[in-house]
Amino acid sequence: MKVSVILIRHGEREKKKDIPDKHAPLTPEGEQSAGKIAKFLSELKLESIFILTSRWKHAQQTADLLANGLGIPLPMIVNVDALTPEKKYECSIEAVVKQAQIESLIGYAKDSTDNSVLVFVGHEPRLTQLATMMTSRRFPPLDRLECLCIDAENLLQLRLGRGKLQWRCKSRGTKWLPRPVADTSKEELGPKLVSKMTVAALLAGFNFTALLELVKEPDKLHLDKIRWERLRFRNIPSWDALWSRIHEGQIFALLSIGAIVSLTISIGLFVIAIYIYDRLSMPENFLESKPIVPILTFSRKINKRVERFGFVYTFMIRTWQFVFTPAVLFAILGFLCIVARAWLPLSVGVFIVVALIVLPYYWLSKPRGSVD
Repeated sequence: MKVSVILIRHGEREKKKDIPDKHAPLTPEGEQSAGKIAKFLSELKLESIFILTSRWKHAQQTADLLANGLGIPLPMIVNVDALTPEKKYECSIEAVVKQAQIESLIGYAKDSTDNSVLVFVGHEPRLTQLATMMTSRRFPPLDRLECLCIDAENLLQLRLGRGKLQWRCKSRGTKWLPRPVADTSKEELGPKLVSKMTVAALLAGFNFTALLELVKEPDKLHLDKIRWERLRFRNIPSWDALWSRIHEGQIFALLSIGAIVSLTISIGLFVIAIYIYDRLSMPENFLESKPIVPILTFSRKINKRVERFGFVYTFMIRTWQFVFTPAVLFAILGFLCIVARAWLPLSVGVFIVVALIVLPYYWLSKPRGSVD
């Protein structure tokens, strides 16, 4: 007998310090949204619906509103420990089947229809954990009152992780529209991680070559020309004073130091990025579920992103933002210093003009389909 499972996250709940989460009721907006999703589900003409819900108050209220709005007589509502977000309760499809006696429910509906619909009303991350168990694929967590439907030929197929995702819908205003499901599995991200490692290694080698050419003849750096006591500008220097210092080689030496420091930092950051991407590309069983670089976790939203998009995807993006991108900027700064060392106004001007054109062009034309 065919089985459909619809996973629904509870509606918006009230947040008060004196009310524990488990006893928090739905807000008026949450109740209204739950009524809308019930209307949406009723348009699907579903039969033999059995509602399984968490024991927390706002989830039970959501289940009651769904039952009232579906317009079917006395749908069965079962409180299930496995859907309740407490550590003492196991989260598994086997626990749900056993606690809700799903086999008996399906057998009860077998005489009247060929398809049973099980509605799970619960919380995150339990709902998407159950979805992963039933389909053997990873999903981003559900938003409040978002629906995800999984079909299988029978209950055994769900237990074995052979269910198939049919649709996923989320409220947008007064309408319920399909939402693309991002599969952030390790297999999908593997080639991307390899390409990022390759690019980082290529850029690190390019910077290393430039740095090697820069330092292989120390005499040409003119570091002995620096007079630190004369570098302090108490007032804005005149062109004659500035040209005098350029002629003395001080500015030239400072640009050499700037290029060496910038390229060295850039190489270091590229090497760090390579190591992080290499660790992220390791088999999942060998990957520690801990932050790799402390700076990548300074945001308070990091745990929510890990929960929503997975550990690998989240830290791949964070590494790109806080390691790879700064490495590129330091490399650009280093090469700008190298160009300025030659004191070729035309070269410096072309470099600046190209940067002013390319950077805004990239910013305006880059794809914005990702949440990042």
